[in-house]
Amino acid sequence: MWSRLRFSLPRVVTSSTILALAAGLCLTASASGLPAGPVFGWGYDASTQANAPLSVDGIMGNATAIAAATYQSCAIQSGTGAVICWGDDTYGESTPPDSVNGTSGGATAISAGEWDTCAIQSGTGAVVCWGNNAEGQLNVPAQVNGTSGSATAIAASGDFNCAIQSGTGAVVCWGGLNPYGEDTPPASVNGTSGSAIAIAAGTFHNCAIQSGTGAVVCWGDNFYGQLDVPASVNGTSGGATAIAAGGYHTCAIQSGTGAVVCWGDTSGGLCCLSGPTAPPASVNGTSGSATAITVGDTDSCAIQSGTGAVICWGNNFYGDLIVPDSVSGVNGSAIAVAAGTYHTLAIGRLPPVPLPLEWLPIAYPGNTADSPANCFGVGCGSVAYRYDISEYQVTNTQYAEFLNAKAASDPLGLYNPSMGSDTINGGITQSGVSGSFTYAVKSGFVNKPVTYVSFYSAQRFVNWLNNGKGAGDTETGAYTLTGYTPIPSNQLFFYRNRGATFFLPSENEWYKAAYYSPGGVYFAYPFGTNDPTRCAGPWPTPNTANCDYAVGQVTDVGSYAGSPSPFGTFDQGGNVLEWTEGITATKDSPITESVVVRGASSTDPVGILAAGFLDSVPPSAAVSTIGFRVVRIPPLPSCGLGPELSLILPALMWLRGRRRRKRQ
Repeated sequence: MWSRLRFSLPRVVTSSTILALAAGLCLTASASGLPAGPVFGWGYDASTQANAPLSVDGIMGNATAIAAATYQSCAIQSGTGAVICWGDDTYGESTPPDSVNGTSGGATAISAGEWDTCAIQSGTGAVVCWGNNAEGQLNVPAQVNGTSGSATAIAASGDFNCAIQSGTGAVVCWGGLNPYGEDTPPASVNGTSGSAIAIAAGTFHNCAIQSGTGAVVCWGDNFYGQLDVPASVNGTSGGATAIAAGGYHTCAIQSGTGAVVCWGDTSGGLCCLSGPTAPPASVNGTSGSATAITVGDTDSCAIQSGTGAVICWGNNFYGDLIVPDSVSGVNGSAIAVAAGTYHTLAIGRLPPVPLPLEWLPIAYPGNTADSPANCFGVGCGSVAYRYDISEYQVTNTQYAEFLNAKAASDPLGLYNPSMGSDTINGGITQSGVSGSFTYAVKSGFVNKPVTYVSFYSAQRFVNWLNNGKGAGDTETGAYTLTGYTPIPSNQLFFYRNRGATFFLPSENEWYKAAYYSPGGVYFAYPFGTNDPTRCAGPWPTPNTANCDYAVGQVTDVGSYAGSPSPFGTFDQGGNVLEWTEGITATKDSPITESVVVRGASSTDPVGILAAGFLDSVPPSAAVSTIGFRVVRIPPLPSCGLGPELSLILPALMWLRGRRRRKRQ
């Protein structure tokens, strides 16, 4: 068992913005940066609201976001960003305007109410609504319609709509007669004494997740206890990472555990006429958890952590709970789910395309160093040369290729049995007998970061890269390793070899790529901000990461599309800690030395992502929380001559000869 050496520098907690992954009856779903997939529907279909058109059902196109209401459904088309709606169009609620239907603009978020639909326009962030305007639902106020402000989230209900204003995080509501105060968000989220990061609307009540605290705050009608937020998510004993509201009940995903918690009319009556009324054990934290949640009028659904399966409970009168195999975990999984009044939609997960090693240039050689307290080594973050760093952490696919090339017998222990036995974070299986071992990536782990790799195995991976992959040697290249044993006989007596191209990042190379800005300043967190990162499920909202059990396991590299470092790398905070070349002890005693790891794992609290947090572990540690990425010396530019240089070069050579003759 290894211990971790930790020294953290406290930072002031400020707010960041996050949206829940699920697109519910009144819950925002964002398109930007999300993977796309075909739309599947089930339940009541009198107005064909569950039958997605060809443009988003995977035949002629896919979707990145969905929204479902009473009789209409909408999706955002992958690639174009166009809003496409189908089902009932009595009030024009299924006819999106040109500003978001792809004619003159697209959308990044969509939400459907009973008789109206709203979207956030690409580029401008302006809220655009269409459909029934009997109670002013379409009269979007200036502070979120692009006139004097824009929005980051939108929630549509039957008679009113709400949005979160960009910049301030203030909840703004409009429309409806406001009989229960549903249009009047409290001071704790309206910008007076607090703001919000997520918003959901029910029939006559609204709920939001408060910035900073993660507490769920609800207002409006409380006849069924819709406002009686349990302590586990109201900030008393816990907060939430996602929120969804339906007719007269609300559900949230608890921070840390991922457990689904519901309240309001969940014991019968208008909410759940038959079937189980509470979240099942598979998502309530008993035997499983959730990454997304959506609530309809009389049913609720969640996406289960790990499997990606859609699980629904509540009223099954119209087949609401009969989830198709394509997204139930039987023959496929989902990336988003949206429950309407009597039907439900989900976006199926497409088979993943394995990611190659992609390189990002890290320029500004000779940059100034950051505070020496933030690094074990000297010159914290200062690098005198240009280099490239991999955009993502090394994946199971990339490491399995290495194993199949070099570990048929595996005397070096490149494969760790926990890669196969760990169903949460291990992504590679081993088959056969020594001398003919083969390796395969588990389903769902193609683009997840490889784990259970020791420092020495990571060194051997980059040696293999240096030697051309294939049958390339593992003991020479970037580093010379001696003894041909899992723990080299020279242990941490190593140096970068001259002429090598690929390496593990030094502590300074890793630190610069994560925290340094091309503008010449260092940030406190690895996403170009001094505000503490918010631990949450995968979502393209800026400054979010896979940490503090928000997901509870590794996610695909690059899943947090809105949270790159200033140089464009992903996951330098969250998902897995990463090996560097840094060593924390003197060279006189290599057995007691530890290797510096940076970043944070999916289970680490947010403070570990900070620039001032230091951590080191023994080099032989091969655990579920550590992976790695690679750096390289950039290849030399092409020596091809352009037309101008082709004309000038002969003249320069002639002049050089004239000068030489003069000196003779």
